[in-house]
Amino acid sequence: MFGFEKSLRRHARALFPLTLLLGVIAFETTACADTVTLTGGQVVVAKTLNGSVMSANLTGEGLSISSRVDDFPLSLLSPNSYISATIGCGCDGTGFVTYKGITVGAFQGNGTFTESIITGSVMLLGNFSNLGQPPFPITVNYVGAGVLERTPTRTTFTITYPVPEPGSLLLLATSLAGAVAALRRRSKRTWSEARASGAETSSGS
Repeated sequence: MFGFEKSLRRHARALFPLTLLLGVIAFETTACADTVTLTGGQVVVAKTLNGSVMSANLTGEGLSISSRVDDFPLSLLSPNSYISATIGCGCDGTGFVTYKGITVGAFQGNGTFTESIITGSVMLLGNFSNLGQPPFPITVNYVGAGVLERTPTRTTFTITYPVPEPGSLLLLATSLAGAVAALRRRSKRTWSEARASGAETSSGS
C-alpha cells in the first residue's frame, strides 16, 4: 500500500511540470486572443440525409475564414450554432483560415448567431506538417451583425454591416449630446433676445 502511494506521488511530481506548461499555454492562447469585426460573408447550415453541411465564409479586418464541414450530426449542435474546423471535430472538414497574412489549413472553430448578431472564434493550429509549432496556436474571436434566414432545411446568416465599436458609439453619443446642448443654448439666447426686444418696444411706446 505504501509503495503504491509513493509511486503515485512520484508520478504526480513528474506530471506537474507538464500540467503547468499546458495551463500556461491555454492561458496565453486565451489572453492573447484578438477580436475582429466581420465585414462580409455568411454561414450556412443545411440538413442532409447524412446529417448536415456547414459552410462558413467570413471576412473581417485581416481575417478570412473559408470552411466546409460535411456529415456532422445536427443533434450534437446547440440551436443557432455551427462549427468550422478541419481537425479535431470528428467530421469531414476542409478549408483554410488567413489571419494577418498567415494562412493555415489546420484549424478549429465554432460560433453562434441570433436574429441579428453572430459571434465565434477560430484557433489557427498551423499546417499539418507543423501542427502547434510557434507561433501557433493563435486564437481569433469575431463578431458581426447581419440577417438570419430560415427554411425547413437551411439556415443562413448573412453579414450585412459591421457591429459599431464601443469607441464609435461613445463618439456618436458625445457628438449628439454636444449638438443638443448647443441647440438648447441657442434657443435660450434667442428667447432672451426676443424678450429684451419686446421690453424695449413696450418702454418706447
